[in-house]
Amino acid sequence: MSAKAKPAARKSKRPPYSDLVILFFLYEGESQSGYSMKRLLADTRVDEWLPVSNMTVYQSFKRLERDGCVVSETIQQSNYPDRTVYTITEGGKAYFEKWQRHEIQNFERDFFHFDIGIGLGSYTSHAETVAAAELRIGQLHDRLSQVKADIANYPSSTRSPFPRWLLLDHERSYLINEIRWMRRFIKLKTEQDERRLADGRSDSPA
Repeated sequence: MSAKAKPAARKSKRPPYSDLVILFFLYEGESQSGYSMKRLLADTRVDEWLPVSNMTVYQSFKRLERDGCVVSETIQQSNYPDRTVYTITEGGKAYFEKWQRHEIQNFERDFFHFDIGIGLGSYTSHAETVAAAELRIGQLHDRLSQVKADIANYPSSTRSPFPRWLLLDHERSYLINEIRWMRRFIKLKTEQDERRLADGRSDSPA
């Protein structure tokens, strides 16, 4: 029996990404169970970019139903256990649209673990810094090769509404520019350390 739909809650706090992903796959109106949603997420490989685990699927369904974004229905099956499926509400569509636009239009500065390394790296020797940077460049190249292969092998016709190729193209652009900047970082770091050595500073890296 279907639960009575409540008006979607008006929340200003950014929702978990898993909530938005689930609403995305429910948006066209086809109901999904927890199991079928997990299969859908695995098939589209959404979790390569957005954090959605098997556990968070059920947590998101519960949260979205509580907030009136989805309604549930228990389907009785003679030879199988009862199955609960979820359907998006009009309020859930409006909620999804609001936050999807927010994620596109709002700039929020990204912070990288790499910035910690270079920002606090004054006391690391030049040789160690360059070796670490070269290691990172190698990892970036490996990922870039994988992304390029995924783009080249991307199916020409896909029925999924999730535009995975766009995310791959965005990541390719980032990786190319990051590799370029890493080479610049090594050059700038080398010049800086050479100046320190020339000045005879006692705190210059070895």
